[in-house]
Amino acid sequence: MSRTIPPIWVLGLGYAPVGVTGAVTLVSIPQLLAAQHVSEPTIASLTALALVPTFLAFIFGPLLDWRFRRKSYAIGFTAAGAACVVGALVTTTNPTLVAVFEFAAMMGISIGNGAMGGWFSSLIKEEDAGRLGAWFTVANVGSLGVCALLTVSLIRATSPLIGGLVLGFLAAAPLLLFFLLPCKPADGRLAHESLLAFARDVTRIVRAPTVLWTLLLLLSPAASFALTNILGGLGRDFSTSEQAVSLLLGVGSVIAGVIGSLIVPKLEMRFHPFWLYLAIGAIGAGLTLVTLVLPRQPGAFAFAVLSENMAQAAAFSVCNAII
Repeated sequence: MSRTIPPIWVLGLGYAPVGVTGAVTLVSIPQLLAAQHVSEPTIASLTALALVPTFLAFIFGPLLDWRFRRKSYAIGFTAAGAACVVGALVTTTNPTLVAVFEFAAMMGISIGNGAMGGWFSSLIKEEDAGRLGAWFTVANVGSLGVCALLTVSLIRATSPLIGGLVLGFLAAAPLLLFFLLPCKPADGRLAHESLLAFARDVTRIVRAPTVLWTLLLLLSPAASFALTNILGGLGRDFSTSEQAVSLLLGVGSVIAGVIGSLIVPKLEMRFHPFWLYLAIGAIGAGLTLVTLVLPRQPGAFAFAVLSENMAQAAAFSVCNAII
């Protein structure tokens, strides 16, 4: 553990696999399926299924911690998730296979990301947690935006296999950072001891009134930004070309997301994170309502993409700091 720890912004790059996988599942594959005239309800269902691992993966933490170092299973599951990203992009003519690969990719990346978060947080000072959360969000939004911009065009210019391999490589690239960083040894307890301790911790935590209120606050922004997860398949409904959708969800979401991410540390100096998070969620809900009344034109689509991504990135930054 005596190895030199890189700057916070470098550690933040560990979150990039989440952004790459998000670009594939939330933006690129919906576009590719929409071009094949797959119905929007089907696309939305596939997207929803792909997101399930993001809130289930935490269960595997205590099972894996007792036997493996977080470094080891962060590397293993991230690599597996990156391989499934390739599988999802080469099977877009078969929605059933897409569903399987998207789910597996998100599960692998989510488990690896959970391990990475706990591991990286043990390498920094407590006062740097907010900065690390902000840079996690920058890496997430930045990688998502770049990949959303390039993926469909790359596949059109080459082939699904080449495009998939490039995206898989990008999802796996942060593994170079993982190999270089130190990590504590695995938990020495038996599996059932680890699970029992985990269950006791969760039970004790959820009984605390502050935690219950916090969970309620966290739900509001999550609901507010559900729209961002289906915008990739809605370009045609707003008479927006495939190229414009890629540009907006690529470059546009990067710019909006980085601004939303980096403004949060400044706001946290003046406002308590819980209230700031709730306020951002309320703003996101308001932006969604505005989008509902706008005419279905490219300008309205651009407004939805840019405003929602800026507010969502800010919410993610506060959420990471709270966590």
